[in-house]
Amino acid sequence: MLLEIKIERYIIEQRTFKSPRDAKDLQLRGLGCLLHDVGKMEVPIEIVFKPGPLTREEMELMKLHPVCGHEMVKGRVPPTAAEIVLNHHQRWNDEGYPTRVDARTGEKLSPLSGKQITIFNRIATVVDICDAATSNRVYSEAKLPVQVLYEMRTWCHGFFDPVVEQAFYEIIPPFPIGQVVKLSNGVEAAVVDFNPRFPVQPKVQGIRDPKGRRFPDPALYDELEIVSVHDVDIRPYLDSQNLVPELV
Repeated sequence: MLLEIKIERYIIEQRTFKSPRDAKDLQLRGLGCLLHDVGKMEVPIEIVFKPGPLTREEMELMKLHPVCGHEMVKGRVPPTAAEIVLNHHQRWNDEGYPTRVDARTGEKLSPLSGKQITIFNRIATVVDICDAATSNRVYSEAKLPVQVLYEMRTWCHGFFDPVVEQAFYEIIPPFPIGQVVKLSNGVEAAVVDFNPRFPVQPKVQGIRDPKGRRFPDPALYDELEIVSVHDVDIRPYLDSQNLVPELV
């Protein structure tokens, strides 16, 4: 919801066939996102819950879930929501799925790309990838937000609408408020405020000194580097997030 509010004007521009009021109807986007993976009900359960990497054949079966899901919801929910179920794995750079089929000739066409993908699908793509990576799955444990944002900026480069992506990075902190971190001076601290202009350097409040003793009067820090979270060295994930973002 925060993402849509931030890019409200952009959403209206991308849905010019709607009135400004109707263009901002986020209930349809929400419904589509709630149903986006319903097609996995048609994928063999041993593939959906496989605890390791999928084979090529298994991955091809898994990639059928958007089409299966669309068939399940088509005609039962508004078209905008159904389209999110079908196209939430499309990518801005033409590397997504499913492929399309020409209704007249039956010829296979390339996946959607760029602004061929509706704005609600472009939003759903960013949110879906972040949610999947920060959640516990049968095949992987949840990753730290700072690691996920790093991977989205690097491994997923080109996947996202640049406007949506930039806005997303400005509202999703690499270090959520309340997260306990260790600073470069050895102090254990808790994140107390997000710094949208410099996300990897939030305001933190000291909890314990380097020897593990609690501070009687905790100090606030906003210039020291965070070096680890839950004993995980997070410095390799910081480089791509050090740039001050350009506000949308």
